[in-house]
Amino acid sequence: MIRFTNSAQLFLLLCLVILSIGRIKGHYTCSPTTYAQKSTFQTNVNRLLSSLSSNTNQSDGFYNSTVAGQENNPNATVYGMFQCLGYVTVQTCQKCVSDGIKDILHRCPNNTGAIGWYGNQCWLRYSDQYFFSKTEEYPRLFYYNVNNATDTTSFMKLVGETLRGIAKEASEGGSKKFATKTVEYDAFQTLYTMAQCTLDISEIDCLMCLSNSISNLPICCNGKVGGVTLTPSCYLRYEMYPFYQEPAPPPALPPRAPSLASTSKDKSRISAGIIIAIAVPTVTFILLCFLCFKRRARKDASVPKQSVDISSVESLQFDLDTIKTATNDISPDNKLGQGGFGEFYKGVLLGGQELAVKRLSSSSKQDVGEFKNEVATMAKL
Repeated sequence: MIRFTNSAQLFLLLCLVILSIGRIKGHYTCSPTTYAQKSTFQTNVNRLLSSLSSNTNQSDGFYNSTVAGQENNPNATVYGMFQCLGYVTVQTCQKCVSDGIKDILHRCPNNTGAIGWYGNQCWLRYSDQYFFSKTEEYPRLFYYNVNNATDTTSFMKLVGETLRGIAKEASEGGSKKFATKTVEYDAFQTLYTMAQCTLDISEIDCLMCLSNSISNLPICCNGKVGGVTLTPSCYLRYEMYPFYQEPAPPPALPPRAPSLASTSKDKSRISAGIIIAIAVPTVTFILLCFLCFKRRARKDASVPKQSVDISSVESLQFDLDTIKTATNDISPDNKLGQGGFGEFYKGVLLGGQELAVKRLSSSSKQDVGEFKNEVATMAKL
């Protein structure tokens, strides 16, 4: 029997282990046509990509450029652009574009055109064909979470309604053509959504691109609890966990430098990759968080007024020190988001296993009985 005192509740952690079946490190397509080595076109491709890499300090995360062919060789003209997602920092954008250029030259070494999507951070492309201000929806790539929603009909209805709302918001987004939204699916689960277009296309073209991506979701992702669609002109994603950093509300006073640095560092870390498939062994790993308080509970000799019996549940045991070490003593830099009963933090065990950790807020009105019901519900998923 474990007694949860007020002081213990300050450190009560509900641990969800996110197992990455596959991270999107980079996806690309190459044009079918090629160019000759040491040709003028190759020189222009290198000049173009160098220009993109040198202009990643744009506040809106977008840049396009053209390197013209010579008068006697107009076919050597190359067009290129990059688009960083609306929530990443300038530093993260710079690194994503720089790494993406190296990757795309390796993947498509002699191709006259290529496009690559990198992590949950940016995408870039170049081509011998003019594509600026044109909406291009192919190639279209789909990725989805392997887990299924309990009620497919109600879940996909919520996904569709939410995505249509942020598609309109992103198309009217002006300086970034980017939007996010979170909605409560039930008492314990939250839906996170994101949409973005390249800044060179019009409002109506952006809305059309995102709407077409939404209409294709039932083909790839019906009933799946997460999905991603990638096209040259727009990007759409939904998940049941916070895969992006939500913007903080504007402060009443001018922001201080340490606060901004912390936010940038947090965003950079969270944007390291897209987790396409997750598995949550809840029965074992949620309950282990209760066990970490046995040592604290044994020191309290008073009779518990309210308790949770976990003695009949077989589970692994993590002590509190292990969990605090994994989250760098529950550092604000590791914060992923805010839930109904507390905050979420990222953690990494010594073996490299990543954790998403929920810390029950001291101000939460959730009692032990409600918490037990929450655990029981999650164990059924």
